[in-house]
Amino acid sequence: TQKGGATYYATHWANATNNAAGSGTVAQNNSWGIDEQYSSSTSYSTSSLATMWTNAGYTSNASSVQDYLNSLNAFQNTGVIVYALSNTDTFTEADVQAALPEIDSNLAEAWITAVNVDITGSSGNESYSIKSAPCGSTAKYCLGADGWKINAAADYTSDSYFLTGGTQGTSFVAPQISGAIAILAEAFSSGTPEQWTDRLLASADNSFYTATGNVEFANGITHGYNSTYGHGIMDIYAALRPITSSRMQESILIGENTETASVHNLSKTSIKSNSIFGDSISRSFENKKGYFYDALYGAFEYDFSKHLQHNQKTNEIVLNNHFNEQNLQSVETVAIDQNIKTNFSFVTNTNNQLILEQGINYSISRNNKNLSASYNYPLDVSLGFISSNDIKKISHKKNSSISYIDSEGIHYSTSSKIFDNGETSVNLGYLQTDKSNLIEKNALALSFTNKELDTALLIGQSNEKNGFLNNSFEGALSVEDNNPTNFIAFKKNKKINAGELMFVSSFGTTDVKNNNNSLIRNIDDIYTTSFAANFSKPNMLFKNSILNFSISQPQRVESGRMTYDIPDLNDKDGTLNYTTYTSDLDPSGRQVDLSVKYIVSDKIGINYIIENKLINDQGHISRDGLDYQLAASMIYQF
Repeated sequence: TQKGGATYYATHWANATNNAAGSGTVAQNNSWGIDEQYSSSTSYSTSSLATMWTNAGYTSNASSVQDYLNSLNAFQNTGVIVYALSNTDTFTEADVQAALPEIDSNLAEAWITAVNVDITGSSGNESYSIKSAPCGSTAKYCLGADGWKINAAADYTSDSYFLTGGTQGTSFVAPQISGAIAILAEAFSSGTPEQWTDRLLASADNSFYTATGNVEFANGITHGYNSTYGHGIMDIYAALRPITSSRMQESILIGENTETASVHNLSKTSIKSNSIFGDSISRSFENKKGYFYDALYGAFEYDFSKHLQHNQKTNEIVLNNHFNEQNLQSVETVAIDQNIKTNFSFVTNTNNQLILEQGINYSISRNNKNLSASYNYPLDVSLGFISSNDIKKISHKKNSSISYIDSEGIHYSTSSKIFDNGETSVNLGYLQTDKSNLIEKNALALSFTNKELDTALLIGQSNEKNGFLNNSFEGALSVEDNNPTNFIAFKKNKKINAGELMFVSSFGTTDVKNNNNSLIRNIDDIYTTSFAANFSKPNMLFKNSILNFSISQPQRVESGRMTYDIPDLNDKDGTLNYTTYTSDLDPSGRQVDLSVKYIVSDKIGINYIIENKLINDQGHISRDGLDYQLAASMIYQF
């Protein structure tokens, strides 16, 4: 009833509202009003509002009313206006004071009217009954809660400060909504009052009535309302969770401002890495938090390291390789004139069963020229860089594969011998992955082989889309479509004391094209290497036996740097913020495998195999001590 020294009540209300706004108040709760129904056919003015308040005992004039309206409008820059509807349940409309946004449209930005709904019944079988004036013309920004028969703190009456008999009214609904706004303001501190309002309205439970209209919020979020219950019953739990639409899921935003930024689906943003990087990326991402956004631009903190997905070999896979060795076999036919030869090559397991997914190759040759076409077949074999005799002595995939011209997915290749003088031959090959592969790759390679020196040289270039070096970079962590790698590989075979030594090494440089629409700013100076040395000696101790001794290093990044951004909280004006980090891509360790394998075949066709393997820094991750693997098997081919 006090005017705070002001001449008019409306002036005092304006002063109090301005003071609250200056103190950072996020919600103004109004549990009072004048019981006069709003009418859309009435033309309200500041003078008529002043008359209404004066007649109710709140002396005002047009100028003071305008000051009050201006203060309510200004308050919505920092907070939400919550207004309790009249408790007169015979009303068919909202009261004038709650419906002020219908009179002054400037007030509709962050305004919620509170309707009282009595909710009875067990969970899942509730009944709803309105106990106040309906939402009426304020339905688009009206929200309900249960304010009926409330036991609550109250003014002192006789010997109690607490009402145990139960009381009711929209004055018990509005504070629930105001409290929810305060929770949202804390949870979404970078949001605006308009966004907090939208979250409460868009997440309300409206399942118990038939909607007669819809409000469309940002990014295709719609919510139904009707003139009785507005948007329904407030659900603060739903409001605190991500609210998404088909237009915008949980997303990472890249750009200057939330509303103009490019949108990347959070679940489709990842780096799927094999062991080539070791722990370099994971160490850089560790303990870093980022922010993603929902369709209403609510910011949610998350663990940025979850974007990294490892695809490294496990001990189980190594053991499977022990029992499932692969052999390259071929069937050759010769035409009558002896000039044309055809060759069909394929991969079998130890039981001579065809492994279609591991590749087939068909070639035709004439006069030292040939042309071949392959499906999933190793291109380095088609090019003559690695021979079938080499693969019989070693495990091709583990020790000698040239990753630059290899793919874990479906791929096709073709090759041709373009020169052969008997000692030296030159082969040209091309590989293309299937478009269904996560990483699309094409590669062109040229091999030089010399029979006298028993050496081979391989040079070429591969281009990858959606990643590089068989690692995929997707969504907000994507790179450009073409990322070329120039590579060279060398192989040397040498007979030593009735045994044979084979050495294979490779080196590559990768130029990663940076995508401006990505959190990755730059990836520079990528150099990779691999090597393997294998010594095989037949008839060691027993006839029909072979001893293999090998030392190898799987492909590893020797140097490289990645500069990337992690999303921070946005500013209230929508400005997006990022923190920039730079990571060295060379791993903390260097995996070196030392393997001894002994195979003996008896007269009835049983193969006895024992394999002993020591692994230093498995996965190129620095570790204390060595990993040790021992496998023994007895295989009988039927």
